[in-house]
Amino acid sequence: LYFELMDEVARRLGRRFEYHAQPWPFCLAEVSAGRMDGAFAVAFSPERRPVFAFPPGAPDVAADVLREDAIVLVRRRGTAVEVVDGRLTGSTRPVGVLPGYAIADDLKRAGWSVEMSSRDHVAQLARLSRGELDAIALGAFRWAQLQAAGGAALDDLEALPQPILGKRYFLGLSHPFVAAHPALAQRIWAAAREIRTSATFRRREQAAIAEALAPRAP
Repeated sequence: LYFELMDEVARRLGRRFEYHAQPWPFCLAEVSAGRMDGAFAVAFSPERRPVFAFPPGAPDVAADVLREDAIVLVRRRGTAVEVVDGRLTGSTRPVGVLPGYAIADDLKRAGWSVEMSSRDHVAQLARLSRGELDAIALGAFRWAQLQAAGGAALDDLEALPQPILGKRYFLGLSHPFVAAHPALAQRIWAAAREIRTSATFRRREQAAIAEALAPRAP
């Protein structure tokens, strides 16, 4: 869906964007070094500001938000892992987070320990099921996707009923790109904002969400 959004931005501005699918930690390094001009959808955190230029007013301007998501904590069923007044209880082990995810910044800021050694969420859930981790933190949308896909590793896992935090995601541009093309950067963000908030895009977004969360045939 974000490719469609950016293609329409490019069409309106008379530009052409090239897309390179890469592991997220690699994207962070490439944008930070100025070898890539931006990425989407980038979770906002104060720690991300040295890497990404965000739309003016981020994270508070809702019109610039590409998407919002709650972050949930997933545990094995029957364990004592809980969150009480913002503190993790029932475990002294670090919470699993994927490498490069801004969730780790938020949890560290709150005094939580995190570990980031899993390559993806499927591997992470398998580790949780085997008892190598006591809890993992991930987006509620991704958790719903994984549940729709099914799998034995999910049978003994559950998410805590209340999210542990919320995240807003933006189109992030590299600082070298914004410094070299400040007016173009503003036009890109403005076009993305206009498209993203249109009724046509919102209908397309709802259809894409429904498709992504539809149960998969075994």
